[in-house]
Amino acid sequence: MNIDRIAFFTYSQDVSALEQYRIVSPLTQAGIDIVPGIRDGKLLLESINEAPLVLFQRDFSRSFSDYLQVLERAHIMGKPVVLDLDDHLIALPKDHPDRISGYYADGLTALLHALINVDAITVATQALKEALLPYNPHIYVLPNYLDENLWHFREPKLMSNPLTVRILYVGTPTHNPDLELIADPLARITRKYENEVTVLFYGANPPESISDQSNVTHYPLQTYDYRKFIADYQQIEADIAIAPLVDNKFNRCKSFIKYFEYTANGLPGVFSSIPPYSEIINDDNNGFLAMNEEEWEQKLETLIENPSLRLEIAQNAQEQIKQHWLIQQHANQWNEAYQQILADGIQTPNIDPVINKTLGSISEQLQEYRDLVSLQKLQLSDAQIHELTLEIEGLNQKLVEAEENLRAKDARTQEMTVEIEGLNQKLVEAEENLKAKDARTQEMTVEIEGLNQKLVEAEENLRAKDARTQEMTVEIEGLNQKLVEAEENLGIKDKIIEQLKAESEMYQKEIVDYVTSTSWKMTRPFRKISKRLGRGKNV
Repeated sequence: MNIDRIAFFTYSQDVSALEQYRIVSPLTQAGIDIVPGIRDGKLLLESINEAPLVLFQRDFSRSFSDYLQVLERAHIMGKPVVLDLDDHLIALPKDHPDRISGYYADGLTALLHALINVDAITVATQALKEALLPYNPHIYVLPNYLDENLWHFREPKLMSNPLTVRILYVGTPTHNPDLELIADPLARITRKYENEVTVLFYGANPPESISDQSNVTHYPLQTYDYRKFIADYQQIEADIAIAPLVDNKFNRCKSFIKYFEYTANGLPGVFSSIPPYSEIINDDNNGFLAMNEEEWEQKLETLIENPSLRLEIAQNAQEQIKQHWLIQQHANQWNEAYQQILADGIQTPNIDPVINKTLGSISEQLQEYRDLVSLQKLQLSDAQIHELTLEIEGLNQKLVEAEENLRAKDARTQEMTVEIEGLNQKLVEAEENLKAKDARTQEMTVEIEGLNQKLVEAEENLRAKDARTQEMTVEIEGLNQKLVEAEENLGIKDKIIEQLKAESEMYQKEIVDYVTSTSWKMTRPFRKISKRLGRGKNV
């Protein structure tokens, strides 16, 4: 039979981490609707009619009368009741803040009654299953998985802040004893590196021994609504995460949610070398495991001084979760477990009926006692009422003064509104002027681009003219050379002409002398005869 809905009983107003991991995310992914068993603080037994299975968590049984009504109504209708548990609350250590405060004390017998009388129990770890087997043999391990629809995987970075390495711890104040485990290593680290390292505590308080150091910061937890918590968490900037756990039965039954969340935020971490972390972390691969103070200090120093190693470890851890630890890949485990529980039906408690009845009676009396104590806390004496009346009158007087101050502030606010409107008008005008200047700037930009184009063309023409000038210079040098040679030749010719003139003058003189001489005249007839004779030979 496919299970498409479950009646779920919780008095929680917000969806806490516990409900998100154990109920909301897996059932949503499995396609199982959640029928609310309580609305506006009112028990709705009729919701049992609408689902084949009934489910509740942790300390719902503390409201013992409501729990009994749900258990009896479901069993009368033949519907199995399932308790989901993620912590071994019966094994709270003596130094645990919830044990010191007695937060769960008056509900533990009711929880024990539920462990024995429900038809099945679902838990997050094998260790918790083994611890609870003496109370109920019908236990199913449904591990916690990360919901990628809620968590954005932040890409690991070499260093979010190049000047300071930031070490982060995220957890509720109930983890203060776990933090004391590494108080001394953290003190040595903060002293050694001073302002090069800061330690951020979100939720839990820093160990007292380092709380006053300037490089230690504490941010109180802002909300228990898990979606809001995630939104706050993923705004935190850090480089290294830490998750110490004291080695005890309670902690060994926990799951590795912190590993999921640190990894989703892109952070490499150092974790205590005990289950649950030793079951998922391969030392020096997807995280570091530390067994003692020396290892905590040494492994933190290794990560502080090796940014590339931090990056590698964070990347390995994210890859592991994406491949093996997303609820989107494993929601079918809830379908299978619920189908088996439904098939097995109503179970007979593994306890003597008399003892079981006695246990129920004790649980009822404890609830009555808790209700009585709560009622007594509300009962006030006349003197207390008078004191409260005076306080209220004083508060009313302060309220009147506050209202007067508020009216004065309202008047000033009105004045400031007028001033702001004037400034807005000036801003509008300034923006218009700016737009006009932007338009002129655009025009000037176009003009400048045109001038730049002309300048480019002018430079190209100039380069062409420079090239022609160079050519002409070479030509002129050649012509000059020829001119020099011509001038040299002309000088030689002038000398020759001078010589020829001189010779001509000399010959002319000789000719004159011959012509004017007596012998030249006497031989003239003979020269004519000789010429004629010469012509006759040629004929």
